[in-house]
Amino acid sequence: MSYKHLSENERYVIGHLAIAEFSIREIARRLNRHHSTISRELRRNDDPLYEDNIYWHDWTNPGALKRRHKARHHRRNSNQAIVNYVKRKLKEDWSPEIISQKLKAGYPGDDKMRVSHETIYRWIYSDANDGGTLYNHLRRRRKKRHDLTAWVASAGIIGLALSFAAKDTLANLFSGVFILADAPYKIGDFIVLDSGERGEVTNIGIRSTRLLTRSDIEITVPNSIMGNTRIINEAGGRHQKFVYQ
Repeated sequence: MSYKHLSENERYVIGHLAIAEFSIREIARRLNRHHSTISRELRRNDDPLYEDNIYWHDWTNPGALKRRHKARHHRRNSNQAIVNYVKRKLKEDWSPEIISQKLKAGYPGDDKMRVSHETIYRWIYSDANDGGTLYNHLRRRRKKRHDLTAWVASAGIIGLALSFAAKDTLANLFSGVFILADAPYKIGDFIVLDSGERGEVTNIGIRSTRLLTRSDIEITVPNSIMGNTRIINEAGGRHQKFVYQ
């Protein structure tokens, strides 16, 4: 039986099932593939930016196409240069769009020094999910609301919620993405929710927000609630409340 290469659609499914923490054997069963095929795909297409190597189908597919047209034993080079460049510029408060453009201008003849701004946003999302703070540089630089349409569409978060029924977890992640981008409140602000929770913001994560009440009790509020309730931010003073609906 001849080996059939994974299609782009199959890689798309692998990416989302891997994010939802489905087992390799379950992914293989759903795609009617051998589990070794899925395992090999996940191993050989590790994203070089993070130690946990989150798999993204549109990052891996160009690599797969190149391997198909080159010798079987061709060794893929890990492009640490682009990783370092992106992380350095993010910490300098460059936007992902500017980073992507500057890479093309600064390395006109080097196809390896290329990365789309959508991919950079996904790196930031992954970093935040692991407790990182790269998203803070986005919030500091961009006071206006950031358009996440391309990012959300390519990440397939909505599709995950509908397809895999992980609604609670994904609702928190989805809301967390927009909270981090819109920044309706920041650490140190005192906020009041329609649901009754109130307190000083002590931590903003990708899944939840922590509040410290005036009784010195720390509570954790899922971002799915934060993203679907009326928030009064009293950081501006008694007569300068900011209402986030």
